[in-house]
Amino acid sequence: MPEPDRGVGLAGGDCDEYGEKICNRVAHGNLSASGTPRIQQTAQACASTCSPTGEWVRRRANRHYNGLMSEARRSDFLRDWAVDLAIASVCAIFFGLIGPFGSYLNGPTWQRVVFQLACFLPGILLFGSLIRVVLRLRLNPAMTWMSIFLGVVILNAPFQIWVASIAVSIWPFLKILRPLDWYLQGLITALPIVLGFTLLMQARLHRRQQAKEAGEAPPTAFGLLGAPPSAVLCLQMEDHYVRVHTAGNSRLVLATLNQAMMALENADGLQVHRSWWVARKAVVRAVTEGRNLRLQLVNGITAPVARSAVAIVREAGWLTNESSTGGRSPETEILPL
Repeated sequence: MPEPDRGVGLAGGDCDEYGEKICNRVAHGNLSASGTPRIQQTAQACASTCSPTGEWVRRRANRHYNGLMSEARRSDFLRDWAVDLAIASVCAIFFGLIGPFGSYLNGPTWQRVVFQLACFLPGILLFGSLIRVVLRLRLNPAMTWMSIFLGVVILNAPFQIWVASIAVSIWPFLKILRPLDWYLQGLITALPIVLGFTLLMQARLHRRQQAKEAGEAPPTAFGLLGAPPSAVLCLQMEDHYVRVHTAGNSRLVLATLNQAMMALENADGLQVHRSWWVARKAVVRAVTEGRNLRLQLVNGITAPVARSAVAIVREAGWLTNESSTGGRSPETEILPL
């Protein structure tokens, strides 16, 4: 006897790869009417829903992609400023120790270090913003350097008011210095530092542009993934990005799943789905939902297992804690991965 008909459902309204191909064939009139009942049912469902649903899916995908891009830009923005402030702090400590322009006679080392930190940190915020604005204009090299130089010459004047007020509050005898003395000392200090930070930011932008063209994420302290391979619990594909899950947090990297898995070196884990890689140590148990299999992970995430990967997962011994959450609904048939 033929198997009773069951309604074909697109789980959650989403088209998987199979459903998307069917929708495209329906939209172009290329689907044969002599197909199997399952194909015919899917075609009918897609024919009635594909047009409005497709537009909704496209809008949702665009919003999701824009959100990912904004998150990546925000992450780069915060990381860049953190690096710049850290470098400025190191420079401030160095200047506090050596005491340039005779400042080693002003007072003890801790006072000089405090003074330099009070100058360098606001200074990098001011001049770092200047450099970023000029580089964003994408001027030719000569105009870029001329604009940065003129910006330093102009901004140094109000900045030295801040520097002089801090210095006089710590060492009152410095009131004898003229405004021109403060300005020239500040300019001599600021120009080479701004030069160094400009070269640093240009190299940073160049590296990211190369990474974007190559389709790879820029290197970080821990390589492509931004975390040591031993700390990665799972990888999840999101559009053109891979979300790297570690204990307690996650981050997006611009890479393919294959590139991210290569960066894991020889970490113990499996690709359980076309969009997922899972580390063995992250698996708590396997959960079956009808014909579907999912892996519950230590960080609370549930990773799907493709039907083509079930045998590999079982052979690896990951299904020893397998449990069932109930049978499959008779109204819904999940299309194969």
